[in-house]
Amino acid sequence: MVLSLTTLIKNGKKVFLTEEDAVKSFGLKALLLTHADARERGAFVRKINIKVKEKNSNDIKKIFAYTHGKIFCGGHRNVIFGFIVRYIFLLFNFRKVSFAHTHPYCTGHKPDSFSSADELVARLIGIKYMYLVSPNGRVYRYDGKDEKRKKNGELDLFPIFDDLPKLKNKCDCINGILPKKISKKNSKELLLNRSEEKEVVSV
Repeated sequence: MVLSLTTLIKNGKKVFLTEEDAVKSFGLKALLLTHADARERGAFVRKINIKVKEKNSNDIKKIFAYTHGKIFCGGHRNVIFGFIVRYIFLLFNFRKVSFAHTHPYCTGHKPDSFSSADELVARLIGIKYMYLVSPNGRVYRYDGKDEKRKKNGELDLFPIFDDLPKLKNKCDCINGILPKKISKKNSKELLLNRSEEKEVVSV
C-alpha cells in the first residue's frame, strides 16, 4: 500500500508511519530555529489512529501513525517551562508520549550529551522516550532505563540518525554572547522557506 502525503494529514498536521520519522521531521524544523537564535526547541511526539484509503481501492483501513506537536521555544539551556505545562496536560489525559528537544551549538552545551535534567524527563510517568537532536545533526534516544555510561558518567548512547543538517555558527554563551531571540513571525517564515520533505511514504 502506498500513501500520499496528502492522505497522511489529520487536523492539519502531518503524520508519519514511525515515531522515528516524526522525530526526524521535528529535528529538521527545530534545528533550523535553534540555529537562528541558539534557543532550545521542544515538542511532544505521540501515537494516533488514522483512517487511510488503500490505493486503487475504496477500502478504508485504520492504522497507527505518529505526529509531533507544536514546536515551542525554551531558553538557551533548557525547555523546562514549556515542557512542564504540556506534560501536566498530557498526564491528566492519560497519554503516553515521547519528548524531543534540541541543543544549541555553543561554548556551554555538550552537544551530544543528555543533561541530568534530560535523563530525569525520560524517567517521568507517561514518557516513553526522550530524544535529543544535537547540533551535529545526530538524533539520540533514551528510554529512562539503566544504560552504559562513559567514564565521566554521561550516558553512552549511539545516534539513531546522524544525517540531519549540522549547525555551523557556534555562539559564545559562556561570555554571554547570544543572538537575539527570533519572533514567532520570523520562525514561521524560516519554516515556510525550508525545503519540503518527501511526498510519498511506502508501507
